[in-house]
Order: sequence, then C-alpha cells, then structure tokens
Amino acid sequence: MKKKLLALLLSAAMATSLLAGCGNNGTQESSAPPADSGAPTESTPASGNENVLRLGVLGNQTGWFAVYDYNNALEIQCLADMYNEQGGIDIGGTKYTIEVVVEDGQSDMEGIRAAAQLLVDAGVDYVLETNDFWVEGALDIFENAGIMNIMSQNNVSYSTIGPDWEYSYNFSNGAAAQYAACFEMLKQNYPEVKSIVHCENDDGSADAKKDLIRSLCEEYGYEFIENSVIYDAEATDFSAVALQLIATGADAFIGNGAVANTGSILKELRNNGSDMVVCSAIGANASMLRDAAGEDVSTNAFTLGSDLANPENNTAVFNDLYNRFKEEYGEEAAASWCGVSVNGMYVLLQLMQGAGSIDVEDVRAYYDTITEVESLFGTAQICGTETYGNNHIVAHPNSTTRLVDGEVVFGGWFDCYVP
Repeated sequence: MKKKLLALLLSAAMATSLLAGCGNNGTQESSAPPADSGAPTESTPASGNENVLRLGVLGNQTGWFAVYDYNNALEIQCLADMYNEQGGIDIGGTKYTIEVVVEDGQSDMEGIRAAAQLLVDAGVDYVLETNDFWVEGALDIFENAGIMNIMSQNNVSYSTIGPDWEYSYNFSNGAAAQYAACFEMLKQNYPEVKSIVHCENDDGSADAKKDLIRSLCEEYGYEFIENSVIYDAEATDFSAVALQLIATGADAFIGNGAVANTGSILKELRNNGSDMVVCSAIGANASMLRDAAGEDVSTNAFTLGSDLANPENNTAVFNDLYNRFKEEYGEEAAASWCGVSVNGMYVLLQLMQGAGSIDVEDVRAYYDTITEVESLFGTAQICGTETYGNNHIVAHPNSTTRLVDGEVVFGGWFDCYVP
C-alpha cells in the first residue's frame, strides 16, 4: 500500500490536471450560498416505529483529537433527532427511526481498529468516520464486512479512496478539493502572497500533502518553499514553530492540522511581528482560530468553515440544523461546529431516499447512476474517477471565513470538483 501511495503521489505531482479544481469564476454571484437543498422530508410523527436505521459513528471522543471529533458525533445525533421528531425518514415508502451508534477511537490507531470491530459486531451497515489518516488502518475491517464507510475530513485520499477499497467513500470534498479552494481564496483575497510553505501536525500524511501543495503552487503560480514545518500533534508550546515559519521567508503557510494548534501558531507569529497569512484548510469557522489566538492578533487568516453568524450565507437546511444544534447543545458547542461528518450523513440519507432502500448494495448501485446529490452546502458533484480510479468522492461547494482585525468575515463560496 505504501509503495502504491508513493507512486500515486509522484504521478499527482507530475500531472496537476489530475488534482481537484475549485473556483468562483470571478463573479459576484459566487458569494451567494448554493441553491437550497431542502429540509429533511416532512412527515407525520409516528409512535412505536419498529423500523430502525442504525448508523455507526467512528470518531475520537477522548484523547488529543477529541477537540475536533467530539462535536462530530453531537452534530450527527442532532440531525438524527431532527428526522426522528418528524416521525422518522421516509425511504422507499417506509418510515425509519435513525439510531446513532458511536464508538470511540480514543485518538489512537489501535483504539480506532478496536472501535471499528465493535461497530461491525453491533451489526451496522454504514459507518460515518473521522479523518482518513485515523481510519486507514481499519478499512479492511469494514471492507470484509461489506460496510459502507464514509470519511469526513480527508487529508490525502490516495490510500483510502480508490479501487482497493470498494466500500470506502468521502462525501466532504477531500484534501485535493479543499486545498484548491484555499488557493482560490488566496488568489481572490490575498494578492500580496507570492510564496507558500506547508505547516501542520505530523499525522502521517504530511509528505502526501506537501506534494499536493507543491503541485497547486505550480498550477497557481506561487513559489513553493520546500522547508515544511511539521510539529508534534500533542505539542503545547508553538513558539519554536512560529520562529521556524518566519525563518522560511514565506508569505503564507497552509495546512489542515487541529484548529486550536493553528490558532496558537497564529498567536506566536503575531507576537513575533510576523503578518504571514495563515491558511487553515479545515471545515471550521474562523472564530475557532480567533479563540485560540486571541482577538487582538487575529487577522490575515482564514478557514474553510461556514459563516455561522450570517444565515444568508448558508443553505436553509444548514441553518435549520445549526440553529437546532445551538439550542440543544449550547453556544459553546455551536461555536465549535464542524459540519463535515454530519454532511456525510445528510448525503448518505439523500442517497438512500434516491435508491428507495437502506440496503448497502442498492445504495451503492444507485450512487453509480447519478452525477449530483444534495448536501448541506448545496448541490454536490460525484467525481474522482480520473484522480483516484473510482468515483467515490462527493465534492460540495465550500464556504470560507476570514479573520480581519479580530472580526470573522465571510470569504465567499467556491465550487469544488475532483476530476
């Protein structure tokens, strides 16, 4: 697998045409939210519903990565509650109550594998997963069981999406599309940036993402600084990381490490007099960067998160779900809203309704007949065949948020597609 990953990455570096494209076509209309995908199917509440749709969730509820993953399970449960309070979800004329089964990977590779086996033992047919670098070592468990698994915040999908994994999917863009969105964001909002360096925590995919960023720099005309700055994911002192970044001379750094870590680096950069642009390629509102860095130093930074403060910049179904989440779990949890894993669930439910079945093979067969599917972020494209060898990528429009003098500012929508 490692040799195959290396070969694919070398190929990707040589042929940037195989990488995802994101763009806003240079038009003002691109700043508007995508066409509304509609709310969950309205239905009359049903009592004593014997039909249950069980969805597994594999994430890190404890350990260092829980700061990112914990909300994912809450968001998924919130969407399940939204459907269940309407009497369940209508699939093929049958109403199903959604039951969410969560297993904790404990921010540990062995824990992830153990949790995956527990979900198999629980008899679920679908699993909504955490980042691809966590679940890579457990994909064989789902493959052997015929469980359709949907990854959320994919880093580099070459080893987790492709012909080797028949049942693995990514319904939230993946790194290729997300990093391309960052480059579009830089081009539109930060014309002063001429050189870029890669910086993030060491999650095992750093080399792959470095090759991806290098290729995008070539495509977009930026100077790529070879000296990546990679740090321990459990680090608490980021002063040395900031000094290393400043020493590279880059105008901006890009990476998709934990938001709290990126915010801490932002703080140290500003404390050392650097105005380097911080590009956080992760689905979180920029307010999370500000919380970690402090309002007084929060500027020249952005994320790929939704604009939580301005509903007009989101779809109606997104707003309905987010408002419910805020009411149910409180303002603090809502401030850490992610959206990528619950989007995977929403897309999966749309596929089930389209297939008229909850059977995995029926859903997969239906998936192969369509080119678009609705997401929480608007109409998404089914794609990825040229890049990954199968079409198991769903690329949805990407919203962005910026930090400007301590304020969170909407950065616009960017359409995404993976060839």
